[in-house]
Amino acid sequence: MIIDKIENIDMYAMVSENIKNAIEYIKKTNFLEMETGKHEINENMFVLVNAYETQENKLEILEAHKTYIDFQYILEGSELIEYELFNQQKIHTHYNTEEDYILYQTSKAKSQIQFNTGMFAILFPNDLHLPGVINKEKSKVKKIVLKIKMT
Repeated sequence: MIIDKIENIDMYAMVSENIKNAIEYIKKTNFLEMETGKHEINENMFVLVNAYETQENKLEILEAHKTYIDFQYILEGSELIEYELFNQQKIHTHYNTEEDYILYQTSKAKSQIQFNTGMFAILFPNDLHLPGVINKEKSKVKKIVLKIKMT
């Protein structure tokens, strides 16, 4: 997992060509003017514009992906991302190929990362995560999740 402030985004363009293209897309796009929902970009990327209120992780689960890398960028608000490296956790919900996710039971050792306006995270397949978790009090969040196909 990579987590940083948006002003440092160019440092990560060398990770892969698809991430470099995603960074260029992010730099030229005003997401605050986009409607919520899914927006196709090209055969390797699409973006989800999300607006929601943070919640508790009552099910104690974390998600992972196999086809796409998550590039999450918080536009407004504050949340926690619960996080854990993959280590043979028990499967909660088997892999959904259409939606590209698998859910795992979390352990007591999971980390919580405060994710505030202007921060981004790049989450790879071994990065079990759950964003949108309440941080002390509920917060309205506007965030994009750029889904980048792994090549």
